[in-house]
Amino acid sequence: MTAKHIVGIGGAHVDWIAQMSLPEVPGASMPGRVETHVGGCCLNSLRVIAQLMPDHTITMISARGGDGAGEQVQSAMEEAGLIDQGAVFLDRKTPTYTAVLSDRGDLVAAVADMRLYEDALPRHLGRREVRATLNDANILVVDTNLPATGIEKLVSSFEGLVIGFAISPAKARRLIESGPHIDLVFMNAKEHAALGDLKAVGLKKAVITNGTDDVLVLEDGDAFRLPVVPETGIVDVTGAGDALAGATIAAHLKDPSEKLWKAVNIGIAAATQTVRAHGPIASLDWAMLTTKAKPNAH
Repeated sequence: MTAKHIVGIGGAHVDWIAQMSLPEVPGASMPGRVETHVGGCCLNSLRVIAQLMPDHTITMISARGGDGAGEQVQSAMEEAGLIDQGAVFLDRKTPTYTAVLSDRGDLVAAVADMRLYEDALPRHLGRREVRATLNDANILVVDTNLPATGIEKLVSSFEGLVIGFAISPAKARRLIESGPHIDLVFMNAKEHAALGDLKAVGLKKAVITNGTDDVLVLEDGDAFRLPVVPETGIVDVTGAGDALAGATIAAHLKDPSEKLWKAVNIGIAAATQTVRAHGPIASLDWAMLTTKAKPNAH
């Protein structure tokens, strides 16, 4: 397989994860622990791909502030072996994602402060060196931290495979105008409901997660459901969907002729490993994932 150039555009920020150590009491202060990790849907997925496809060139394009959090993001990219082509705005703060988890590791609530992506990242995409990178790439991964106009302009002119992430119900509808230009989209059930009829939007392939319920895979008019076996010992659900997406993309790129649902089985195995580790990134191995992947769909 010929090595390819993958470019990701979107979230690369710091996650604040607060997990309770006792069952939740609504409206009350709870004991627990708080950890910080570098995250972001696009960045997390690229870090998974980098583990599974080290022969590929992978560039991350984002925006961050000139603060300590921005330095953490930069270090995480270097550690993952990604090319960092992000914009640094010295007078702005790096975007953050703050999540509160139950003692079981389930998400209770989250707040995403992503304003820098809204107004600064689209301008960065117009720079000469960024345009040159996009012209060199043959795979584009983009999330909806970009505004709708920025996404549409980006994907409509890209000549290659385009993969999108819906990110949240509030931002999913940013994909509506870009649907016909996106080859594959990842979303959860709430984002699917917000986006509406995927066929009407022009999306032909989609992977739709729903917690521990079956993953729905839509591919050129066919629908497949893949079981997700509930795991014991769940530590942290943060990054599980990103791991599923990243490993699915890697499996699909390794063998594009295979049905998409087979690649998603690899993604489910990656998500299973991720929820058993602290933070959004687990150590993943291709041989291990193929061994653990479930063989069937219905």
